[in-house]
Amino acid sequence: MAVCAVYPCTNAFRYRVQTPRLAVFRGRHGCIHVRSGRLFQQYIVDAYVSIEQNRLDYIRSHQNTFRTELLQGVHDAIFRGDTVGQDVGKRTFLPSSFTGGPRYMYKHYQDALAICRVYGNPQYFITFTCNANWPEIQRFMSRYPVLQSQDQPGVISRIFRMKVFSMIDFLKKKKPFGEVSAHLYTIEFQKRGLPHCHLLLWVKDAFKIHTPEQVDRYISAEIPDPVREPELHRVVADFMIHGPCGRLNPKSSCMKSSTSCSKNFPKDYQEQTVIDDNGYAHYKRASNGFTVQKAGSLVDSGYVVPYNKVLLLRYFAHINVEYCGWSMMIKYLFKYISKGADRIRFTISRVPNSTNENQSSAIREVDEIKNYLDGRFICPHEAAWRIFKFSIHERNPAVQVLSVHLENLQPVTFRDDDDLEDIVANPFSKKTTLTEWLDNNRHDPSGHHLRYVDYLTEYRWDVSGKFWLRRSYDTGTIGRLIYVHPTCGEAFYLRMLLAHQKGCQSFADIRTVAGVTFGTYREACESLGLLGDDNEWLNTLEEASFTATSPELRSLFTHMLLHCNITNPRELWNKFWHKMSHDITYAHGFINEQDLRHYVLYEIELLIRTVSPSSTLLNFGLPLPREDLIATLNNKLLMEEKNYDRAALLQQHNAMHSQLHAQQKEIYDYVITRLMDQSQVLAFVYGHGGTGKTFLWKTIIPFLRSRGDVVLAVASSGIASLLLPNGDAIEARYDIKDRHLDSKIKEDSCYNIDGHVCTDARSSGRVVNHPASILIAKRAKVDAIADRPIPHFYYNFANYEMLEDRVKPENKLLTDYLGLIETTTNVYRQQSYNLRKIKLLDQDGNNLMLTLWEKIAFDFNTENVVGKVLAVSSAKVTRHPYDNLLQLESTDTTVLKVDPPLSDLQQIKARLKHVQENKKPNTALQLALANSETGLTIAALMTKEPNEFKTKRYTVEARIKDYEPEKGWYKAKCTDAECTSPLYKEKGRLICPDNHQFTLPLYKFCVHATIVDDSGTMPVIFFNDEMQDMLGISCKTLVVEKGFEDSKKIPSLMSAFVGKLMNFTIRLRENNTPVIQAVTSINNNQPTEIPQLMLPSSEPRTPAAKMSRSRATDTAGKHKAKYTK
Repeated sequence: MAVCAVYPCTNAFRYRVQTPRLAVFRGRHGCIHVRSGRLFQQYIVDAYVSIEQNRLDYIRSHQNTFRTELLQGVHDAIFRGDTVGQDVGKRTFLPSSFTGGPRYMYKHYQDALAICRVYGNPQYFITFTCNANWPEIQRFMSRYPVLQSQDQPGVISRIFRMKVFSMIDFLKKKKPFGEVSAHLYTIEFQKRGLPHCHLLLWVKDAFKIHTPEQVDRYISAEIPDPVREPELHRVVADFMIHGPCGRLNPKSSCMKSSTSCSKNFPKDYQEQTVIDDNGYAHYKRASNGFTVQKAGSLVDSGYVVPYNKVLLLRYFAHINVEYCGWSMMIKYLFKYISKGADRIRFTISRVPNSTNENQSSAIREVDEIKNYLDGRFICPHEAAWRIFKFSIHERNPAVQVLSVHLENLQPVTFRDDDDLEDIVANPFSKKTTLTEWLDNNRHDPSGHHLRYVDYLTEYRWDVSGKFWLRRSYDTGTIGRLIYVHPTCGEAFYLRMLLAHQKGCQSFADIRTVAGVTFGTYREACESLGLLGDDNEWLNTLEEASFTATSPELRSLFTHMLLHCNITNPRELWNKFWHKMSHDITYAHGFINEQDLRHYVLYEIELLIRTVSPSSTLLNFGLPLPREDLIATLNNKLLMEEKNYDRAALLQQHNAMHSQLHAQQKEIYDYVITRLMDQSQVLAFVYGHGGTGKTFLWKTIIPFLRSRGDVVLAVASSGIASLLLPNGDAIEARYDIKDRHLDSKIKEDSCYNIDGHVCTDARSSGRVVNHPASILIAKRAKVDAIADRPIPHFYYNFANYEMLEDRVKPENKLLTDYLGLIETTTNVYRQQSYNLRKIKLLDQDGNNLMLTLWEKIAFDFNTENVVGKVLAVSSAKVTRHPYDNLLQLESTDTTVLKVDPPLSDLQQIKARLKHVQENKKPNTALQLALANSETGLTIAALMTKEPNEFKTKRYTVEARIKDYEPEKGWYKAKCTDAECTSPLYKEKGRLICPDNHQFTLPLYKFCVHATIVDDSGTMPVIFFNDEMQDMLGISCKTLVVEKGFEDSKKIPSLMSAFVGKLMNFTIRLRENNTPVIQAVTSINNNQPTEIPQLMLPSSEPRTPAAKMSRSRATDTAGKHKAKYTK
């Protein structure tokens, strides 16, 4: 039953999110709410939720308005004396017209399988994801420079819909996969991402894939040659690389364990495409040596998501193309695209408080549920899509549902105040597709050659008039008979006959076979030979196997065993048990056929035992699952050892056994012979590296596993276990934990440990989750230190010169460091990690940056810590990726102590304060300058390779030619560390585009300039620290105190440096932009003159301004010594 309603708010909301229209009538930038960033996203979500709630309220409030009952039931009600519609029928709740409801999703699932019945399995499964950087989106967003693309979900939805239509049209007309016969797609929405389309594509028989070589014509899973296909190489690198995950990034969201990716990346190399026994394609991934950079890691073809070259180069987006022409998992694929949104469903019920209430409530039957709440995540893109009333499902050709019912038992819909006599007298209410098919055959003999299910090929159903009309041309519409359960008796047999009978003109004709009209539909089925020897159950399971999942098939088979009097259950079992096992194979991987057969028996036995009264497989002549197998299935570790492909292992063993040399063969025969005799054997094999020990193990282990034996391959360490087939470290496999120190070591206590090794377990360069540990021998001596402040000697503080040695790969030691806190930052995100920066000053005057990661960054309290001493314990020494300066990074074992309890803390603090007040040039910067290549010209720099330029520093003697004021000389941003958007002015106030609240903004130098020497010119960028060192004044002072607020007007202090000869140390950024890293005077005898700061002409000469100028002059005077060598 379809329920329609009018939603007066829908059109209003749809108009409000039409940004271009509003821009025309409300000014260049449109209405204010479309420029509200995240607030506008929330507005769209709230608007859609209100519309959805309106629909649910309408359906709930009209539950008593619409009722359904079989026509015969209405006649029976009149005979009983009931004359009002409210006395009969059942309630209808959440009809299939409710988009996203369970009936809606299941209807589309059945329609997809109907297409599959006519055209076979689809050939391609395509996932098309929206790209926020499409030129159409960026062209629109250029009108709103302060907004990001996700702030305009309406624009994203409309453009993606046009792209989907364009791709469907391209697939049909340009035929990159061949001639298309049918397609079906659904639109889904990521929780924190963009909309994407799941598309199933059917092609004509001439273009279907039959061999692995044909797969390579349409699908590729390799990194293309950057020389021969540079554009494709760039697009694949941008859109089609998974992760990276695995050992390159164990923290990736796709990792289901520390070593296993849920999507099974990286894939193994394949010299050619292979289609396995289940029909799954393993695409060609040749080891061609091509790699791309992704998230700081080099990845190869093992991380490439399969794609089609033509589609990728046309749409510049993530387009995953998979071959899906196998039959085993097709039902799960249809279930996946029709699953809808994740939701929580529950029922609220009230306990009756009286017997009368019990009786009254039993009179009126509730069809499905009393109260239904749909709780799910709704993103702004989905809200905009649904507000625009864009379809989330589409298929071609169309699928028409054909009703199946016994005579005068068709469903009738009526209102609760309708008179039952009028309902019965109304001929329009009796019409269904089945009754009108019979009636049309009486008047139009041209359709007598068609079965009921095929009638749509030449006729169409007029919904408004409820009659059949002959088609003027074939649209390919598919008919689908409504499902009838086998326990429905005559209706089930009627449906069976409708799939065979042609040209019937009455219900009696349907049960007429060879001129004989039978009294029941079952007898007619028996006459046609559809029921003999359990044929009806064979046909039922055969038909259900096309649409039902394996658990549903097992449930149906169990129902038949219990209620349908099957003559030969074992015959049904032998024919269909394999189709009942697909989910088991999918969930547990490869299982031997014998074990798989018993696994299915075990699942069916569980179902039979749960019914009342309980039964067993033995009662139906079926075997019971083995008891030892049931125990094995409950043991996960044993399950892993039993579920090997024994045939493949035996083949591997035979190939390796023939390559054993004499000594290996002797050991092999000794071990295998003793095991065959069921004797214990302890063999110690000794040999130098490369003598073939690992090869020997890899020959013995597959042989034993191919016989079904359990082999626990363990090694003393995790690295060594990687050499063994499915090997593991001995501690992990047997859960061995040394607990002899548990009673001695307590938390927050200090110990002196004699006999230990300190290790650093992280392998990658960047330290985020950095495990460091102390390996304590069993005989180690552990002595507790008295409960008093930690003595100084228990900190092994390093000085700056020692750090240079500790950063070397062969000597990566965890380090203790002591320094004065000069500055701290808030916690902010860098890529996908949280971090905090602390600038330290040591006793020798060196500045060092300390990076705190994740939990340590959040736990560190920065309140009133500037100017205090910080003791850092167990930190990692690294180099900054850009300026190559030494820095410290936290590990999991790092401990931070502000003003630590050291006996000489006051003397240390006094020393650090003195160093800070008389700070000399940073030793770290001097080291960086000392490591740079000098004596070069600008022309020589321009010939350097970018990769070489990024890893080295170069110093040139040049002058500043001019600045680029149109690009601005400073940037202002809010104090939120995660915010990267520049501030903009509105009504005299600085506003953050991301709506972050702040008191004072941060001002940073970012000066674009051109330097020149006798050989040429070079554009460069001065960032904050370098420009501040050169000018001797901060950006904030220039803007706030000195009044240089115009970012397009270069201050006089900066202009005074134009033409002065200086040494510039230059590095290259990731985007190949030269950046000034240091500026020093060219004259070692005379200091560089710092010109006097001239205030803007518009600024009044107030006493405060004069005082500010005098302070600036003092600062400049102090700065003279800084630029003296």
